[in-house]
Parts: sequence; C-alpha cells; structure tokens
Amino acid sequence: RYDQWRQIRRGRINLVIGARSALFAPLPEMKLIIVDEEHDPSYKQDDRLCYHARDLAVVKAKLAGATCVLGSATPGVRTFYNARTKKYVHLELTGRVNDKPLPKIDIVDMKGQKEAQGKVPILSDALVSAITETLKRKEQALLFLNKRGFDTFLVCGDCGYNFTCPNCSVALKSHLAENLVKCHYCDYTQKAMPLCPRCRSSRILNYGTGTQKLEAQLQNLFPLACIARMDSDTTATRGAQEIILAKLERREIDILVGTQMITKGHDFPDITLVGVISADTTLNMPDFRAAEKTFQMLTQVAGRGGRGRAAGRVIIQTFNPEHYALRHTRDHNYLAFYEEEIRLREALAYPPFTHIINLRLSSAKKNILSQTALDLDRDARTLCRKSGHTVEIIGPAESPLSKIRGEHRMQMMIKGKDSKLMHRIAAELAEKHATSTVKITIDVDPESFM
Repeated sequence: RYDQWRQIRRGRINLVIGARSALFAPLPEMKLIIVDEEHDPSYKQDDRLCYHARDLAVVKAKLAGATCVLGSATPGVRTFYNARTKKYVHLELTGRVNDKPLPKIDIVDMKGQKEAQGKVPILSDALVSAITETLKRKEQALLFLNKRGFDTFLVCGDCGYNFTCPNCSVALKSHLAENLVKCHYCDYTQKAMPLCPRCRSSRILNYGTGTQKLEAQLQNLFPLACIARMDSDTTATRGAQEIILAKLERREIDILVGTQMITKGHDFPDITLVGVISADTTLNMPDFRAAEKTFQMLTQVAGRGGRGRAAGRVIIQTFNPEHYALRHTRDHNYLAFYEEEIRLREALAYPPFTHIINLRLSSAKKNILSQTALDLDRDARTLCRKSGHTVEIIGPAESPLSKIRGEHRMQMMIKGKDSKLMHRIAAELAEKHATSTVKITIDVDPESFM
C-alpha cells in the first residue's frame, strides 16, 4: 500500500481503484471521483476515525474543483433528496444493459405456509417448485439469506436456557459442519454441547435458519444438484470467494446459497431464479432506515437474475407482504418507494430533514458506564436548553448489542437541524465525560445503531 501511495504521489499513476481508503490517495491533479454503489453501508467506517467515504468524496471533489459521480440503481434517500432539491445534478439510466427486461418478482406470504408438524418451513411451496423447474431447464438458482451459520440460536426445551456468548449479549450460532457454536461478534468459540449446562437435558432445540441449515435442507430436497454456500465462513481463506464464483461461471454449481456478499456486482447469465428466504431480517432492525435498506438489498439481489438470454424470476418470502418496501420492490419502482419514505422521514423529523450524531459509550465496568451515561444525559439536556431547544436528546439507552468483547455499551443521540451546534455539543460532552474507564465515540450520521 505504501509503494502504491508513493507512486501516486510522484504522479506516475493517473487512475486509482480501491475501497474507501483509496479516497486518501494523493493524486496531484485529481479531476474525477466515482463512488460506485454509493448507497452501500460499507463506505462508512465505524471504528477509530468515523467517516463516510461517499460524503468525504463529495467534499474532496468540491475542494479540488473536481467532479464527483455517485452511482447506484437504488440511491440512498438522502442522496436522492439532494438530487431532487438541485444540490446534485440528476442523471438517469432508464434501461438495463442491452435493454433486457427486469425479472418478474413474486412475494410469498409465509404465514400461510405450514409443515405437517405445524411449523413454518424454511422454503415455501412456490420456491421449491421454482427451483425444481429451474434445475429441469439446466439453469442456475441463487438463494439469499442474510444469516450465516446453521441456526439462529439454541435453547433448552426443558429449562429454557439460552446458549449465549459470555462476552457479548448475543446468541451463539450453531455451525454443524464444524461441531461448534460461535459468537459472530467476538469470535468466541466452543464445542457444541449435547446436554444443557443448566439442567443436563438433551432437548436442545434449534430456532431460526442460517445459510448452513438452508444448504443442508436443499441437499435433502435436491440430492442430485450441486449446491454451494458463500458466506464469511466459506470464504475465510484467501481466494476462496474467487474459486466459488469461478465454479458458478463454469456451471459447476446449480444452486448458490449466500449472504449479502452475493447480492451485488456479479453477472452470471445462467442465473434465472433468485430466492430471498426472509425479507423480514432487515425490516425488523432497530434503525429508522430499515425500509430503505430492505428495498436496496432486495432490488440489488433481484438484479442478479435474468441477465442472460432467459428471463429472470425472483421469489421473496416474508411475513409482511403488504409492507411498502416490498410492494415497491415487486414493481421495480424506486420513485414510488422514495416518495412514501420521504414523507415518513419528514413527519418524524429524520434525515435528510435533520442530522443525527450518535455518542457511543463503552466500558468494562457496567456501574461506571451507567453513571457516566446519567451525567452525560444531565449535561446534554442543559446544553440543549441553552441552545433554545433547537436540538433534541434521545436516550441514553443500552445499545441493541449491549455487550461486545467484554465491553458494556450504551448510546445517546443528538438530533437537530443545526449541524454546527450539534458538533459543538457532542465535542464538549465527549471532552468532559470520556475517561480511561469509559470510551466515548462520536459518530456523525451513523450507519448502524447496533
């Protein structure tokens, strides 16, 4: 990286391609910055220095007198609002490459799907039937589920004991192939236990579905099909992702199961069926952008189908088929989704009509953290009154993931229209209350509230 940086600095390189850190490349005569898939949350860095590469790209282009192009089939609501209010120039691509038709999208209500035992199945009848037909035609299918592992969580059927991580307030996930249970936040790992540690019962129940469990069920349903899985478990080793994608391109894989890494950027003409196992995962996140993120994710994954000669089909499974994000996804109607979403944002005074700064507090000592949060709350509300109540204080409260890697976590949000005042209040609070015991991170325009 340093070698590349020196070459760029000396003017020997005219084009730099990279992830968000490429934005800091010292190009002496920069005239153009392109941010591809500008809506992608990975442009936001949440640790150490919190910054959003998309926003920084716009600022850097302005300072350098350069042009910044933000590209996306599903622009962020704030970005599209800037285009609507003439802050940005809006250029639109109205058709697919080679004018190929968009895939047909069907939504399946999972409330009407039941197995003989009364449980809700992982795969709906419609999706099983569609996979069968796809395999008969010698075409490929892509199944998206944004949960890795084998099960969502484990629980004792007799005493109700939950298998949770000792370091984080999250359930441990079962990885059957390795006979392990893992924490997906701190990487705590232990061997799968056949007995409950509390009551020694053997009635350990599996609740929920992950990519590994889905892969196993597909293998039972379609024993002759070649099925592969692409998630952070199967792509942990260097080059593993490229190997899977190469097999998919050579038609050595009939069904690919994967998490978010399969939803964007890939172009495989023989994938004609895309299945979304649960659209509710992101809809139920504690985030005011849950509908936006769901619409973007579903539209992006739907775009993987029907890119060749054959028409594509998408089946989305959900318990909430009437949600506006799903209705507008089905109709491929970004504009209608934006109009409905922006009205809600304005009514609730959420961005882009206001700004949000999140103060994240963390400490190994819960009692000291709680006291610091109380002191922070008192001083924040005093500063709010002095400002004439032009800013609003939300919280403090425990973070949805209240403990990670042995650190207890709380958060407090500052919301308002005067960004300079909000920055000043956040800086004053952090300077006064951050100690060697309690860490306070200032996150401007947070991407995640977890």
